[in-house]
Amino acid sequence: MLFLISDEDGGSFTQKLSVKISMSYPNSTMVCISPSEHLFRQLERTTQNVMWVQTKFRWLSVSQLFQVLKLLHLDDSKTVFATGYVAHTVGIILGFCSRKKNRVFVRHFTDSHHSLRKLHWFILDILVNSLASRIIVVSQRVLDLMQTIEMVKPEKIHIIENPIDIELFHQVRIQNSQENIVPHRVILVGRQTRGKGFLTAIDAFTEFVDLYDNVHLDLFGESSDLTAEIIVRLQRLSSSKYTVHGKVYDKRLIYSKASVLIHVPERPNFESFGLVYVEGLAAGLQCIFSESGILNKRSVPFTDDYIWFVPHNDKVEIVKRLTTIFLDNEQKKPLPLNSLEHLAEDSVINRYINVIKPI
Repeated sequence: MLFLISDEDGGSFTQKLSVKISMSYPNSTMVCISPSEHLFRQLERTTQNVMWVQTKFRWLSVSQLFQVLKLLHLDDSKTVFATGYVAHTVGIILGFCSRKKNRVFVRHFTDSHHSLRKLHWFILDILVNSLASRIIVVSQRVLDLMQTIEMVKPEKIHIIENPIDIELFHQVRIQNSQENIVPHRVILVGRQTRGKGFLTAIDAFTEFVDLYDNVHLDLFGESSDLTAEIIVRLQRLSSSKYTVHGKVYDKRLIYSKASVLIHVPERPNFESFGLVYVEGLAAGLQCIFSESGILNKRSVPFTDDYIWFVPHNDKVEIVKRLTTIFLDNEQKKPLPLNSLEHLAEDSVINRYINVIKPI
C-alpha cells in the first residue's frame, strides 16, 4: 500500500495508524507531503519505508508529482490511502492513473470551497470524489454535504470521527488538579484563519482584563491569513498579558496549566468536526464554545452540563461567561473521560483499517 499524508496535525494518531498499516501491509510505503520535516521525523522513529516529499506553498512540483507516480507504479498492491487535502488530491488522481483498484481518502473539511466561491477547488473536489473507491468523513455534517451538494453515493462514504489520546488527557487532568496556576490561563487553539472567532475572543478577553487582572491569554496555532489582524488586536493588551506560541505539536504543553478554553467559530457550518472542542473537554477545562461541527445538535455528551455555550460573534456573552467562571467562581463539571472512549485512538485505528482494506 502507498499511504500519503499531508495532515501534520495527526500527531500520535498518525504515528500509530502508520505502525498498524505497516503491520497489516508489510510492504507499504509512507509518503509525507509537507514543507516541514516534523511529521516525517516522527514517523521515521516508529515506521519503516518512510519518505519525505518537501513542498513549497504546500503543493507539489511537476517533478514531485512524477516521483509520487513512480512510487505508485512500483507499489504492487491494489491500494492507495491518503489523508490531508494535498495528499488525497494527488493520491486519488494519480492512483486512478496507476490503475489502483482501491483508492481511499479521508475528508476533513466541509463547505469551505463552496462558501468561499472557489469554483476551481470545488470542481477538483468533485473529480476526486468520483475517482475514489471509498471516502472516510469525520462527521455526519461532512457526509450530508457530500451527498446533497457534491452528489456522492452514500455507499461510498464511511463516518469515522477524529480520535484523541485518552491516556494523554487523563495525565493532563491529573497535572492540572495538582497545580494552582496563577495567573489563570485562558487559551485559544487553532490555525489563525478567518472563521474561527479569534478576533471576537481576543476582544472579549481585552474587556475582561479590566474586570479581573489575574489572567493571561495564550494562543496556540500556526500563522495564516488572520495573523496580522490578530497581532494588531493583541497590541491593545499589555505584552505581559498574552503569549503567542505558534504551532505546538505536544498537546500536553497546550492544555496543561490552563483554566479556560475559548473556541467560538463564527458560523454553525464552519467546523467539519471540531477536534479542539473534544480536546478541551477531555482536558477537563472550563470551555466557552459557540456551536459548530459536532456541537450543532448538542447531543450527549456535548451538553450544557459541561459547556458554556455562547452565541456566534458575541463578545459580550463571552465576557459574561469569563465573569461567571473567575469572579463568581461558578464552574461546569468536567466531562467524564469514559464518555469519549469511542474516540480513543486504538478504536478509531481499527475502524480505519476495516475501511481501507480491499473489498
